[in-house]
Amino acid sequence: MKQEDAVTKSPMILVVDDDMAMRRLLGDVLRDAGCLVIEAANGAEALTQLNMVTPDLVVTDLKMHSGGFEYIRNLKTTLPKCPVIVVTAFGDAHSKKQAMESGVAAYFDKPMHIGDLKKTIWQTLGIADYQGP
Repeated sequence: MKQEDAVTKSPMILVVDDDMAMRRLLGDVLRDAGCLVIEAANGAEALTQLNMVTPDLVVTDLKMHSGGFEYIRNLKTTLPKCPVIVVTAFGDAHSKKQAMESGVAAYFDKPMHIGDLKKTIWQTLGIADYQGP
């Protein structure tokens, strides 16, 4: 999304996490920032959502049902221009390297600072200090 689009269009973000509390937390934070949020509980549900919507960005867990690196590759194949940010509780240096090689825009280990995640989302979308509609 371009800077000038931020004035007229709220970013649509797909949040994918099998931990309902984390998914809701991320969704609430992004909605409070003015984003449109779609949620999915696992990788298969996320890929099904992509048949109905085209998000501007995906924030996803890695280790979940229908998740993993094959799922990340499927996301990147289905939406090659859509940035993907991984947020995982089971990460390590090898997982981060493999995720980055799969084409993700950013990688966070849980727990992460929500402010850092939001800043990365705005930077990835090309929006300086997004404040919502």
